[in-house]
Amino acid sequence: VLGSGGNGSIINNGTFSRTTGVGNAAIATAFINNGTTNIQSGTLQSTLSTSGSGAFVINTGSKYILSSGNHTLDGNTISGGGTLDLASGTLTLTGSAVNISSGTMFHQSGGTVTGAGGLLVNGEYSFTDGTHGGTGTTTISSTGNGSITGAFSKTISRMIVNDGSLVWSGATVTFSSGAGLTNNGTFDAQSVSGVLGSGGNGSIVNNGTFSRTTGTVNAQIATAFINNGTTNIQSGTLQST
Repeated sequence: VLGSGGNGSIINNGTFSRTTGVGNAAIATAFINNGTTNIQSGTLQSTLSTSGSGAFVINTGSKYILSSGNHTLDGNTISGGGTLDLASGTLTLTGSAVNISSGTMFHQSGGTVTGAGGLLVNGEYSFTDGTHGGTGTTTISSTGNGSITGAFSKTISRMIVNDGSLVWSGATVTFSSGAGLTNNGTFDAQSVSGVLGSGGNGSIVNNGTFSRTTGTVNAQIATAFINNGTTNIQSGTLQST
């Protein structure tokens, strides 16, 4: 653990690397990344706060984990083929959009996303638990893909625009104030018996192809569904409530 006790800060204006180690190393004080953070091996976990607009290069199989505390990103580029994981705490997006590069993943396994800044996913978006909120927009680009999965119910209170491919295969997704989903690409409602848009807030606007390709029972849409494209039910039942 670097910075145990949570006092002081680490300011990176150059290159901060993890070049070896297969386990988890932790930064337990404020970490301000104005340069490049390079995770070449294992996992680096920020347990108090990460901020700054510097780049994160995370190699395939490696992770940078945001846990506990309050983290702020502004215009950062996340690349390298690994994973930026929000596990707990709060991630505030401000200013310019955070860019998840091709081949790289943003995984929200817990915690809360908030803020007016954008999240642009050119790689992979994975949402398994927590609250994905704020007044900004999360955009899955035409080269990106995403999944909303896992057994835990989760909440969206943010605009999500899908220009690529997005699959919902998990439990119920609640839409609270500020929520919305615009599909300009392909959306696949694979959930076995979940509810999309529980709470009735916001809307789902389909300008692309909204499908249900698998599932033998009833999945529900519990918010306004505006179909300007094609809705394709290939299996089971999709119910608009």
